[in-house]
Amino acid sequence: MLSSAAFALYLIAMQISFRRLHPVPVSLMQFSTVFTLTSLILIVGSFFGLQPDQPNSPLGLYIGGLLLGVLTLLGYLFNNYGVKLMGAAQASIVAASGPVITAILAYLITPGEKSALYFIQWMGVVLVTLGVISLSLERLAKLKRHGHRAEHVHTETQP
Repeated sequence: MLSSAAFALYLIAMQISFRRLHPVPVSLMQFSTVFTLTSLILIVGSFFGLQPDQPNSPLGLYIGGLLLGVLTLLGYLFNNYGVKLMGAAQASIVAASGPVITAILAYLITPGEKSALYFIQWMGVVLVTLGVISLSLERLAKLKRHGHRAEHVHTETQP
Protein backbone atom coordinates (compact mmCIF):
# COMPACT_ATOMS: atom_id res chain seq x y z
CA MET A 1 0.00 0.00 0.00
CA LEU A 2 2.85 2.37 0.82
CA SER A 3 4.54 1.71 -2.51
CA SER A 4 1.36 2.49 -4.43
CA ALA A 5 0.94 5.74 -2.49
CA ALA A 6 4.60 6.61 -3.13
CA PHE A 7 4.19 5.88 -6.83
CA ALA A 8 1.12 8.11 -7.07
CA LEU A 9 2.95 10.91 -5.23
CA TYR A 10 5.93 10.41 -7.53
CA LEU A 11 3.71 10.95 -10.59
CA ILE A 12 2.14 14.04 -9.05
CA ALA A 13 5.60 15.44 -8.28
CA MET A 14 6.58 14.78 -11.90
CA GLN A 15 3.57 16.69 -13.15
CA ILE A 16 4.54 19.64 -10.97
CA SER A 17 8.15 19.54 -12.22
CA PHE A 18 6.99 19.59 -15.84
CA ARG A 19 5.66 23.09 -15.36
CA ARG A 20 9.30 24.25 -15.34
CA LEU A 21 11.27 21.46 -17.02
CA HIS A 22 11.05 19.53 -20.27
CA PRO A 23 10.38 15.75 -19.97
CA VAL A 24 13.79 14.80 -21.42
CA PRO A 25 15.95 16.34 -18.63
CA VAL A 26 13.52 14.98 -16.02
CA SER A 27 13.82 11.50 -17.55
CA LEU A 28 17.61 11.71 -17.60
CA MET A 29 17.65 12.78 -13.94
CA GLN A 30 15.37 9.88 -12.99
CA PHE A 31 17.41 7.42 -15.01
CA SER A 32 20.65 8.65 -13.43
CA THR A 33 19.12 8.39 -9.95
CA VAL A 34 17.99 4.81 -10.53
CA PHE A 35 21.40 3.88 -11.97
CA THR A 36 23.24 5.43 -9.01
CA LEU A 37 20.99 3.88 -6.37
CA THR A 38 21.13 0.39 -7.88
CA SER A 39 24.92 0.63 -8.16
CA LEU A 40 25.15 1.69 -4.52
CA ILE A 41 22.89 -1.17 -3.46
CA LEU A 42 25.12 -3.67 -5.27
CA ILE A 43 28.28 -2.16 -3.74
CA VAL A 44 26.88 -2.01 -0.20
CA GLY A 45 25.26 -5.42 -0.63
CA SER A 46 28.64 -6.97 -1.40
CA PHE A 47 29.72 -6.10 2.16
CA PHE A 48 26.71 -8.01 3.50
CA GLY A 49 27.26 -11.17 1.48
CA LEU A 50 25.38 -10.31 -1.74
CA GLN A 51 27.48 -12.02 -4.41
CA PRO A 52 25.93 -12.10 -7.89
CA ASP A 53 26.78 -15.08 -10.09
CA GLN A 54 29.38 -14.72 -12.79
CA PRO A 55 27.82 -14.32 -16.26
CA ASN A 56 28.15 -17.17 -18.76
CA SER A 57 28.93 -14.68 -21.50
CA PRO A 58 30.33 -11.24 -20.63
CA LEU A 59 29.41 -9.94 -24.08
CA GLY A 60 25.80 -11.05 -23.55
CA LEU A 61 25.80 -9.29 -20.18
CA TYR A 62 27.01 -6.04 -21.72
CA ILE A 63 24.56 -6.20 -24.63
CA GLY A 64 21.70 -7.10 -22.29
CA GLY A 65 22.66 -4.31 -19.87
CA LEU A 66 22.85 -1.76 -22.68
CA LEU A 67 19.52 -2.90 -24.12
CA LEU A 68 17.90 -2.81 -20.69
CA GLY A 69 19.29 0.69 -20.07
CA VAL A 70 17.98 2.03 -23.38
CA LEU A 71 14.56 0.45 -22.86
CA THR A 72 14.38 1.80 -19.30
CA LEU A 73 15.25 5.30 -20.53
CA LEU A 74 12.58 5.03 -23.24
CA GLY A 75 10.07 3.88 -20.63
CA TYR A 76 10.84 6.91 -18.48
CA LEU A 77 10.57 9.23 -21.48
CA PHE A 78 7.21 7.82 -22.56
CA ASN A 79 5.93 7.93 -19.00
CA ASN A 80 7.06 11.54 -18.55
CA TYR A 81 5.52 12.65 -21.84
CA GLY A 82 2.33 10.85 -20.82
CA VAL A 83 2.24 12.72 -17.51
CA LYS A 84 2.82 16.00 -19.30
CA LEU A 85 0.14 15.35 -21.93
CA MET A 86 -2.53 13.53 -19.88
CA GLY A 87 -1.84 14.63 -16.34
CA ALA A 88 -0.59 12.59 -13.40
CA ALA A 89 -3.93 11.00 -12.50
CA GLN A 90 -4.63 9.51 -15.92
CA ALA A 91 -0.99 8.58 -16.57
CA SER A 92 -0.74 6.74 -13.26
CA ILE A 93 -3.77 4.63 -14.16
CA VAL A 94 -1.98 3.52 -17.33
CA ALA A 95 1.32 3.06 -15.47
CA ALA A 96 -0.40 0.97 -12.78
CA SER A 97 -0.29 -1.97 -15.16
CA GLY A 98 3.52 -1.86 -14.98
CA PRO A 99 4.06 -4.27 -12.06
CA VAL A 100 1.72 -6.87 -13.53
CA ILE A 101 3.22 -6.63 -17.02
CA THR A 102 6.75 -6.77 -15.58
CA ALA A 103 5.99 -9.91 -13.59
CA ILE A 104 4.31 -11.61 -16.55
CA LEU A 105 7.11 -10.68 -18.98
CA ALA A 106 9.77 -11.87 -16.51
CA TYR A 107 8.02 -15.20 -16.26
CA LEU A 108 7.60 -15.52 -20.04
CA ILE A 109 11.08 -14.34 -21.03
CA THR A 110 13.00 -16.20 -18.33
CA PRO A 111 10.88 -19.19 -17.35
CA GLY A 112 12.19 -21.23 -14.51
CA GLU A 113 12.51 -21.43 -10.78
CA LYS A 114 14.21 -18.04 -10.32
CA SER A 115 11.53 -16.05 -12.15
CA ALA A 116 8.52 -17.85 -10.68
CA LEU A 117 6.64 -15.77 -8.13
CA TYR A 118 5.02 -17.13 -5.02
CA PHE A 119 1.37 -16.47 -4.29
CA ILE A 120 2.21 -13.77 -1.75
CA GLN A 121 4.36 -11.97 -4.34
CA TRP A 122 1.53 -12.05 -6.89
CA MET A 123 -0.74 -10.63 -4.20
CA GLY A 124 1.78 -7.80 -3.68
CA VAL A 125 1.80 -7.04 -7.41
CA VAL A 126 -1.99 -6.98 -7.46
CA LEU A 127 -2.24 -4.81 -4.31
CA VAL A 128 0.25 -2.26 -5.64
CA THR A 129 -1.60 -2.11 -8.96
CA LEU A 130 -5.01 -1.74 -7.31
CA GLY A 131 -3.65 0.87 -4.89
CA VAL A 132 -2.26 3.04 -7.67
CA ILE A 133 -5.46 2.70 -9.69
CA SER A 134 -7.66 3.61 -6.71
CA LEU A 135 -5.55 6.62 -5.74
CA SER A 136 -5.48 7.77 -9.35
CA LEU A 137 -9.23 7.35 -9.82
CA GLU A 138 -9.85 9.28 -6.61
CA ARG A 139 -7.63 12.14 -7.79
CA LEU A 140 -9.25 12.08 -11.24
CA ALA A 141 -12.72 12.24 -9.65
CA LYS A 142 -11.64 15.23 -7.53
CA LEU A 143 -10.29 17.01 -10.59
CA LYS A 144 -13.54 16.43 -12.48
CA ARG A 145 -15.63 17.65 -9.52
CA HIS A 146 -13.55 20.82 -9.21
CA GLY A 147 -13.74 21.37 -12.96
CA HIS A 148 -17.52 20.88 -12.91
CA ARG A 149 -17.90 23.29 -9.97
CA ALA A 150 -15.73 25.93 -11.63
CA GLU A 151 -17.74 25.58 -14.85
CA HIS A 152 -21.03 25.82 -12.92
CA VAL A 153 -19.89 28.96 -11.04
CA HIS A 154 -18.61 30.50 -14.28
CA THR A 155 -21.96 30.01 -16.07
CA GLU A 156 -23.93 31.43 -13.10
CA THR A 157 -21.91 34.66 -13.04
CA GLN A 158 -22.31 35.41 -16.74
CA PRO A 159 -25.41 37.38 -17.88
